[in-house]
Amino acid sequence: MVRYLIAALIIVLPLYIWGTFGHDLWRPTEAREAGIAREMIENGNWTATYLNGTLFLEKPPLYTWAIASCLKLFGYHDWAVRIPAFIFTLGILILMFVLARQGLSPLGASAATVSLGTMYLFMQIGHNATIDNGLMFFIMAAMTALITAQKEKVFSGSRAVILYGSIALAFLCKGLVGPVLIIGAMLFYMAILKNGLLLKIARPLAGFLIVLLIAGSWFLALWHTGGESYFRTFFITNHVYRFTGYYGPAANFWYYIPYLFIAPLPWTLLVPCGVWIVAKRWKNNFEERPFWTWIGAWACAMFIVLSAAGSKDDNYFLPLLPPFAIAAGAWVEHSFQNRPAPRWTWLLTIMFVVCCGLLATTLPLMPYVMDHQLTCSRLIGSLMLGIISFTALFFLLKRSWRTYWRWAALLPIGAGTVFGLFLEKSLNEIKSSRPLCALICKYERPDSMLYGYALGENTSGLLIFYGIRSQNVGSIFETCFLFSSQRPVLMLLDAASPDNVMVDVLTARQQWLVLEKTFIGNKHFWLLGNNRYRNPDSVPQKEWLVDNFHRLRMITEDACSF
Repeated sequence: MVRYLIAALIIVLPLYIWGTFGHDLWRPTEAREAGIAREMIENGNWTATYLNGTLFLEKPPLYTWAIASCLKLFGYHDWAVRIPAFIFTLGILILMFVLARQGLSPLGASAATVSLGTMYLFMQIGHNATIDNGLMFFIMAAMTALITAQKEKVFSGSRAVILYGSIALAFLCKGLVGPVLIIGAMLFYMAILKNGLLLKIARPLAGFLIVLLIAGSWFLALWHTGGESYFRTFFITNHVYRFTGYYGPAANFWYYIPYLFIAPLPWTLLVPCGVWIVAKRWKNNFEERPFWTWIGAWACAMFIVLSAAGSKDDNYFLPLLPPFAIAAGAWVEHSFQNRPAPRWTWLLTIMFVVCCGLLATTLPLMPYVMDHQLTCSRLIGSLMLGIISFTALFFLLKRSWRTYWRWAALLPIGAGTVFGLFLEKSLNEIKSSRPLCALICKYERPDSMLYGYALGENTSGLLIFYGIRSQNVGSIFETCFLFSSQRPVLMLLDAASPDNVMVDVLTARQQWLVLEKTFIGNKHFWLLGNNRYRNPDSVPQKEWLVDNFHRLRMITEDACSF
């Protein structure tokens, strides 16, 4: 069985090894998480999280602890920020295999693992330092413990520790949403079967004590640090208000319906085939019925909970991907054994391989859209992936399922290699925000001060991580005071649109001077200077530029000593 797991990891991991550690911090969330982690290290407060000196209790600190630990070990490097993301991704893939093995053969479990690792949403989040892959890891660990316990009808002490420890760590990773999703799936499953056996054998009292010991320890430390104000910020603002939609990215109840098709791409085409197999096995095999009921309860309960919440985001859909992956794995297992199936399943599989082949073949050529350079290596990479895709399609048309799946397994390996060789660098030029730091260093002087007006979370985190300190400005009166300062003052503003009302207000009064207006990392930035920058002697000289660029290079490339 281990060789099937190793084979699945060999197929999938190139997508995450070559495309994860070779680029700068990317928007929309990496800079924020990196900045919070660096501030945690520098202020020495590992209980509450801060962003630019302001309390930021949107999430518990577990994921920040992981990033901060890596930064302390390896220094303030961009790649060090993503080490926890890679570890959690690897853990999720292993748990996916163990979980799928409860209802599928080793081959089917291996296919489910590959399916999950190559789904659009999972790849998007797995390449970034985001909290959601940590939350998914603990949800997967808890669900694996529950499903194996239900199958064996025995809940051992070690399994109870895994279940309730995962629930507590899911809370420490992203708050109450983790425990709610896990317990919601469990209750939904028992409601379907009208059987409370799982709750009886799950040792709820011992579980409550484990959760209280792990999560309660942090909460007591948080209360000791900030008291009732921290409690209200964390539980009321970031939980009650988020669930009701008064805070955070709000959307209607139907928001996630399109993601049923988008998130599992390209495997969306094969999920109907897998659902047909699952329904058939659920009907004909009584022993397998509890497992497939669990998978259905998992998908339905989590979809209902996430849809009912007022605050919604596409990343939140991540914990629903494993049921899709298991369905896809069931179809691969069935077709690999060349068992009878309706004709429409064969047609959907043809569409699947055509879509995957076109995507993989064009992947090396995508940088051409950005740099308009068509190199020989890109053409060779595209040709090789095209040959693999055409060969896989050829064997599928001949109904040689075993040979087809073996050739199709080469596509993720080739795509991961191509992504790291050709696409990552081009994407970095678009998504990186590091050029903003170089822009600020261009105008900084030894006696200058940098202020930010209503900066976004990611901009603040970016500046903090790269060692550029800014102070917050919250009113027009403060900007007037800063304009009259005898020291050079820089004012940074950002916006998602090319228009900024505050910039117009400041420049209309003929006070602030627009030094730079630029578009970096899918966001618009304005760098303003006060009256000192109108004078010739306030313009940065060459020696200051060289010194500041050298300082930026030291910040971003050299390890910090602690």
